[in-house]
Amino acid sequence: MKTGLLKTITIALIIAMAMTGFAFADVTDLGGSDGAEQTGTFEAAGTQDGAAGQTDQNVPADQGTAADQGDPAVQQDPDPVIVPAPELTVTPVYNNKAKISWTKTDAAAGYELYRNGSRISTLTGLQYLDRGLKTGANYQYKVRAYYTEEGVRKYTDFSEEVSFKGAARNPLLLMVDNRSDNRRVVTQFAKVGVTVVTVYNIKDVDPAKYDGLIIPGGGNMDPRSYRAKRDKHTYGTDKAKDDLQIAAILMFAKAGKPVLGICRGSQVINVAFGGTLKQHIPRWHKKNRKVKTVKGSWVRSIYGKKSKVYHWHHQCVKKLGKGLKVTARDARDKRIEAIQHKTLPIYGVQWHPDIKPNKKSYALYNSFKQICLNNMAR
Repeated sequence: MKTGLLKTITIALIIAMAMTGFAFADVTDLGGSDGAEQTGTFEAAGTQDGAAGQTDQNVPADQGTAADQGDPAVQQDPDPVIVPAPELTVTPVYNNKAKISWTKTDAAAGYELYRNGSRISTLTGLQYLDRGLKTGANYQYKVRAYYTEEGVRKYTDFSEEVSFKGAARNPLLLMVDNRSDNRRVVTQFAKVGVTVVTVYNIKDVDPAKYDGLIIPGGGNMDPRSYRAKRDKHTYGTDKAKDDLQIAAILMFAKAGKPVLGICRGSQVINVAFGGTLKQHIPRWHKKNRKVKTVKGSWVRSIYGKKSKVYHWHHQCVKKLGKGLKVTARDARDKRIEAIQHKTLPIYGVQWHPDIKPNKKSYALYNSFKQICLNNMAR
């Protein structure tokens, strides 16, 4: 009786365990003597190496069904290639031409260039010379890259639109001086195709008639121009000349027109914006001295990191004028040798590119010419 009941209970237990996902592994002597302890060993289904709660490491998670895997008919297409829009630059070229260039974009097969909303060229290069523009006419350029995906041409967004105004002439520059001792500046600018007109009266200073201003070298500034007492080493001053040149600088600055100061001219720019001067350097800066330029500055683009330039001065910038920044220093005594405005096209060099001019002198003239052309195209 008891033996039959025990067998019945055992069979029921095995059935219940099978229904709940357990596998019977080993049972010792289920039919042992009455009252003997029943022992057994079981493993949770789906575990690895008998460790409960660990999933089978040979089955990666979230792989989908076998039909989903490896069946091209049900695989989703990969995301399309994302290509950023190019960055566009327009540079005016003398005689109503414009050089349009743009940055290279990854995976681009080519580019489409548009002028005033109409496509003018499809090309694979990174620049284009647009000819025959009309003087004074306004042009808007934009470019977009394209690439091919499965035989279909796709496009990036357009670059930001760049405006340009046609110009049929080289810049006309004004030089303000009340002496005629700077003819070499006029002569040297003429060699790069730029005409310089010299005036001596404030009535003749009209930014609307000129494309840029030059303040040349000369004698010491009057300390009264920057609210300082006269040093015993200061000589040859001309307060009227200071006032004329300062007024001209401020007029051109207000008009947003380029200004170039050479030697004394650089000092006048600094004073015009509220700066001061050191009235005497114990040892004059004479002839060729090395300067170190500031990365990203205008003079760095012309002279490189270091360069020997021709000096002849015993005064220099002391307190920097408002809105100006230092762009070069003397390699020996670290005094300020070049400045430029932070937001306006205004530049000053303490050295003399006009004395014993070389390739870098003419590179400076050509660069300032290009700044004026760019400004004319605004």
